[in-house]
Amino acid sequence: MSNDKHVETVKYLVKEKGGHYFKGLDETYRNNPEIALHAIKHNPNLSIMEKANDVIRDNKAIALLELKSNARSIGFLSERLRGDKEVALLACKYFGSGLSHVSNELKNDEDVVSVAVENDPFSIFKANPSMLNNERVLNIALKQYKLHEKFFDSINETKHVEFLKQYEQKYELNQKLKGLLPISKSHDKPVRKLKL
Repeated sequence: MSNDKHVETVKYLVKEKGGHYFKGLDETYRNNPEIALHAIKHNPNLSIMEKANDVIRDNKAIALLELKSNARSIGFLSERLRGDKEVALLACKYFGSGLSHVSNELKNDEDVVSVAVENDPFSIFKANPSMLNNERVLNIALKQYKLHEKFFDSINETKHVEFLKQYEQKYELNQKLKGLLPISKSHDKPVRKLKL
């Protein structure tokens, strides 16, 4: 049987028998980019990066497919792909903490960090420290924290929670000073206008 026929047979079996069949394949077939791509297309929850060779770990098409269902795989990708903005955006969209695996350059990229913080507000602490001074990123982190405050308080992320609460106070004070929030006469708190 020719190599092409072997590949086609294996692709057929991977499609029919599923991800467990792929994981049991000989390394030669598991590390064939054509078979690996086919396996992920037909088994969306299949995770192959952890045991893949360098060729598979550096294949952007395979990486993008895998990250859609298993964003944690970003840690197994090649250094080149962890520095690719499209790859980083996709991984951080589903797994904010994946920011810790992207390149240093992307840890300082406002778009990538914003997407990560939208998923997990505490991923801001995995970004370049300069992002702690980025108003857009901090506002997203604060908004996400406020949406899930009870959960984050319950997991005891004390130092991170304190940072976000301090930022919230600083943000409200800055808004008052800019005249964007009216200052109330009692206790210097902003007056919240109700929409009817």
